[in-house]
Amino acid sequence: MKSGFVIAAVLLFFRTNSVPQSKVLQSITDSTSVTYTLHHPLHKIEATSKEATISAEVDTVSKEIKSVTAKVDVMSFDSGNSNRDSHAMEVVDALSFPEVSFISTAIDTAGDSIKVTGALTFHGVSK
Repeated sequence: MKSGFVIAAVLLFFRTNSVPQSKVLQSITDSTSVTYTLHHPLHKIEATSKEATISAEVDTVSKEIKSVTAKVDVMSFDSGNSNRDSHAMEVVDALSFPEVSFISTAIDTAGDSIKVTGALTFHGVSK
């Protein structure tokens, strides 16, 4: 009976004192934006969303970024021209495909630079 109590106490100790290997960090919504640029033969258009949700999984031991994900509501992009934005939402079928997402597949660090490669899913197509 006493040995069962000791084993349970040891297991409880290891469970409560174990350090998680990774931590997920979330972007600060008020300080985060995503911008796309459209090159048209007559002009260049930029639209920005301040409603992006970006997260990064970081290994707490090695301090390396393991993965990055991002999601943005398509209707939240603003180009400064509401007529153009409304037409863009029709063209990209924003009601059927309301979200743009990114999931990393590789992360390379070199000094102070980080290159994140991954799959961007837009209008139901991932590239």
